[in-house]
Amino acid sequence: MEKPVRGTTRLIERVPESKLWKKNLLEGTVTLPAMKDLHTHPVGYSIVRKCGGVDVSGCSTTSQLKEALGGNKGSGLIVGLELNWRKFPGITRKDLDEVSKEDIVIFIDSSFHGGVVNSKTAAILSERAKGKMVKGWIDGEGKWREGYNDLCLELIGEKMDRGVAVEGLLEWLRDARAWGVDELHELCIGGVPGIEILLEAKGKWGEGFPITKAYTTMYVLAELADRPELLERMEAEMPMGLKLFMDGAFTPGTAALMEPYCGTANSGYLATDLEDLGSIVPMLAGKTGRMVEDIAMHAIGDRGIRQAIVMAGALHALTGRKSRLEHCTLSGEEDILAGMERLNKRGILTVVANPNFIDDAVVFAKELGDRVKRILPTRSMVERGLVSGIGTDGGPAAIWRALYDAVNHPRVAERLSLEQIVKLASGVERIEDAKHTVTISGPLVETIFFGGEFDNSGTVEMLGIMA
Repeated sequence: MEKPVRGTTRLIERVPESKLWKKNLLEGTVTLPAMKDLHTHPVGYSIVRKCGGVDVSGCSTTSQLKEALGGNKGSGLIVGLELNWRKFPGITRKDLDEVSKEDIVIFIDSSFHGGVVNSKTAAILSERAKGKMVKGWIDGEGKWREGYNDLCLELIGEKMDRGVAVEGLLEWLRDARAWGVDELHELCIGGVPGIEILLEAKGKWGEGFPITKAYTTMYVLAELADRPELLERMEAEMPMGLKLFMDGAFTPGTAALMEPYCGTANSGYLATDLEDLGSIVPMLAGKTGRMVEDIAMHAIGDRGIRQAIVMAGALHALTGRKSRLEHCTLSGEEDILAGMERLNKRGILTVVANPNFIDDAVVFAKELGDRVKRILPTRSMVERGLVSGIGTDGGPAAIWRALYDAVNHPRVAERLSLEQIVKLASGVERIEDAKHTVTISGPLVETIFFGGEFDNSGTVEMLGIMA
């Protein structure tokens, strides 16, 4: 890392006093407690980013997509990344069959909540999903949603170089540490290969491995039932939770809404309902379910969040396990907040996990219209004691963007103070209580403390983490 350009004394003098940070006028820096990112995907992202995939974000026609992928024909695995699903709604398995019928071909939407595969891959995914409660769907055109992400990551993880994937994860975690994140929760393991990559990386890292908990899906729990040795290793080395999808995401139009998306008849879909308790409860009582400490419920749309509230209450009553409500994006209705408060009395809290929602607000407004005013009532949730921590759903540096967005919420009434959000993200009341600290200077001080323009390229300056 190059020697950073220090902040000026005048800039640091303007930083308010707080028990949560320390100013160093001589150095021109501010030291804060290290952060905890309770909703992120380092294993899944490492698999995808290190598999030799092709970035197709610059393609504007189907023929350009096929040409971009064609160079990998015969490799056994062809992965297209950053597919803008809205730009290519008509792409199907037949188009990917024209790229290759013999290779596994997988397109992953930029939201990671969908994509499309060729006929060979569709047949493999459908066969693997049988009887294993994979939520979402894969249709006759090869288009997949939600829970099939696990199966796609599994296929990629099986085909790629394992050492490259492990090093990719270690690289991701080293970056996170450098950006001041000392604890992570993994929310998307990506099948059995993902678990193996996670455990191998943990062994190479040694003491103080940043991932302190991993959440996986019903599909992966079912797979672990056939891998007793791996199950025992995971149980011994990594606390685990279960991830349940209540709905999808706004970008592919799968987040479940009470009313349709603007200009459409589509209102998303519910991925999990009360009937699924008949499969979930026995699984949690079985040999793989014994290692599930709690349940993370993905819920983004207002209908999905209401479903999560019902399911969290039911699962607590039936199994004694508590849930975390993840995302809870369109939650600004009084009955939703009241429902969360009822769950809160049972120790069921919310992890706010939405990256860059200021930037996304323009997209949200197009999709939701006036309902955008009900997105992420952050301050209301915090003041009611409903939020247990911060998750970014993003990369190693995303925690700073999460802080920035919370302080600069598009709705002034829902903005948090910097002290509120640092306390939530770090889990400490004062900097002396922090196990690790992180020191920032220059542009990042100006951005975080004084609302300067956020440099989304990741070049904002850091001095790194220290004991």
